Amino acid sequence: MSEMKITELRRPGAGVLEDVPVQFLWDAQNHSMMQDTLDLELQVNTNREMPAGADEPVEQVLSVEWKEIELHGEWKDSWAGQGFAKRTFTEFARLVQRVPLVRFEHGQHSLVGLLTNLKIKERTEFEVGWTVKFSVHRNENIGPPSAPVVAPQSTVNFTQRIQTQRDSLEKINNVLEFAKTLPLSTQDIDDALDNVGDLVTTVDGAEFATNAIAFENPESLDFMEMADRAQHKLLAVAAAFSNIRNQAQTSLLDVQELISSDVLAYNDVIANLRFEEWVRTQQTECIRMIGEARASEIDARSRATRRPRGIHRVRQGDTLDRVSMKWYGTPDSGRFIRDANNLDSILLPPGLDLIIPDVTT
Repeated sequence: MSEMKITELRRPGAGVLEDVPVQFLWDAQNHSMMQDTLDLELQVNTNREMPAGADEPVEQVLSVEWKEIELHGEWKDSWAGQGFAKRTFTEFARLVQRVPLVRFEHGQHSLVGLLTNLKIKERTEFEVGWTVKFSVHRNENIGPPSAPVVAPQSTVNFTQRIQTQRDSLEKINNVLEFAKTLPLSTQDIDDALDNVGDLVTTVDGAEFATNAIAFENPESLDFMEMADRAQHKLLAVAAAFSNIRNQAQTSLLDVQELISSDVLAYNDVIANLRFEEWVRTQQTECIRMIGEARASEIDARSRATRRPRGIHRVRQGDTLDRVSMKWYGTPDSGRFIRDANNLDSILLPPGLDLIIPDVTT
């Protein structure tokens, strides 16, 4: 078993750690080795959702972290002389009580973190068992911890997303005329038809929110106002797409209830065929709208979480250099805009909503 060492650290400056001459060594000479094996766990925390109508789940990485580990062993006077166990216990307890950052080294591992919980089993004055929990902040062998991994930013603007919803509405409305001519007499079918009208209104509301998303005159706002308004506008868009999803879900459930109910004069073959066509189209397009609305909502909330400096709607002739100059006062920060929006081309199509990240230029 290789030796184990815990060294107190201090932080003289940002991103800098220095050793403090307070060190605890568990080595073969003292026979005070850690017991059992060292279990290191690297955990990726994600938010996983399965939008209705989607072929695969949407999963966003929230954070990557090393999990807390537990170390335990014992100190004995018989290993390192009289008073070794009690003296080591006292000094180690003082270290934990100070709550400093420490470096834990064992074999090929070098970890930085906090000692969060010390438990002592004092069998005798000459023999002390110990258990300590170590909250790992980073593994120095691997490098600094990664920033939370954010799902790639879609370059599909919200206007295009609204158009996708409009396309589904058009298909629903094309067969809606057939439905209105069917020999129906129940309130259920009337409610289903009314919900289609509500769905149209909901999409109209989302289109209004997306049209209001860009800043027409960002020069009139200071940074904090731009950041707050950009975030609020994105959250409003997310809420609008959430309303589409809820309304489409309601319409879908209404139609599914009609399938099992007796709402038609079933001796009318034409009426039956029209009814089946309407139901099938309504189901398919509602499912598509639910999936697209959920993806759009996640997109908008993801952008809002990063609290952008602003939102820029691309106009004819815009380039990354020009957009950078407008928002940062220099043409050299276009790379930040490119990375924030996951752009794979320097060409900016008019109408594209660009997230302007908060960066230090």
